[in-house]
Amino acid sequence: RPGGGAGGDPWDRELASDAYDSSSQRQVFAHWDAPFIRWLEGNGYAVEYCTDLDVHQDTGSFLASYNLLLSVGHDEYWSEPERSNVETFIAEGGNVAFFSGNVCWWRVELSYDDTVMACDKSIHLGDEKGGTNPDPTLPGAPRAYDMAFDNWYRFRPENSLTGVSYRNGGGWWWSARDAVGYTVQYSNHWVYEGTGLLDGGVFGDTEALVGYECDGALLSNNPDDNGFLTPVYADGTPASFVVLGYGRLSDRWSQDPSGYLGGMTATMGIYTNGGIVFTAATTDWPRVVNADRVVDRITRNVLNRLISRSKL
Repeated sequence: RPGGGAGGDPWDRELASDAYDSSSQRQVFAHWDAPFIRWLEGNGYAVEYCTDLDVHQDTGSFLASYNLLLSVGHDEYWSEPERSNVETFIAEGGNVAFFSGNVCWWRVELSYDDTVMACDKSIHLGDEKGGTNPDPTLPGAPRAYDMAFDNWYRFRPENSLTGVSYRNGGGWWWSARDAVGYTVQYSNHWVYEGTGLLDGGVFGDTEALVGYECDGALLSNNPDDNGFLTPVYADGTPASFVVLGYGRLSDRWSQDPSGYLGGMTATMGIYTNGGIVFTAATTDWPRVVNADRVVDRITRNVLNRLISRSKL
């Protein structure tokens, strides 16, 4: 993350320490990545590590030699080459697990031999600097004067990569938040194997799993014949995306003003497009995996299934 990473000084150090983990500042490697790495290595998973810059460059097409790519914690800033390389990896049968939230929200540009990163977060009237306005007929479509230039959804909605977007999720930055977990759908899915959960059950609420930033799909107001919530599939979410769990957010949650205002629902789900893509859709998954039996088991199920490529 710009200004954070392994040793930066977070801009919100004095304003927003994590009410659930005060051991480190939440904008840094120690807060999101390290707890998940401890869990992975402590449970015997054979993992190798790369940076966003490595994925951006994909030197020697190294991604193609792996079966599973993990995104952990808070993966907000993506360059166009990074995103294209991951999308190609998926299309060619590679799997991705997003144990993270606020994913691919800002588009960044690297220059000067990839030593400088830039992101245009300024507001521009209309589309005067390019980009495309999302379909204005969608519920709560952003107004022209709310659009920051380098939000990914103006160009290629991040839903098409992850299945979800921060537009339909939210953030709670300043203290303990509403204790939101995921309500289960399709409890017979392999993701839930061994959890003992049933449709309509809730997990993760006691640990405030959803937050501090989370992503969601734009969901239909009308449940399907099974009573399950389904995406509208009109804002980039892949047609094969299945909602496995959802967490309704109250009006006390905040949301970026350039997003869809309303219907904020964190959405855990999965889709297939060559490879399989799972999204946990919350920044706090790495924290809770070390404290919650169900989250631990779901994580194992995802890793154990996606560690091998699907047959195309």
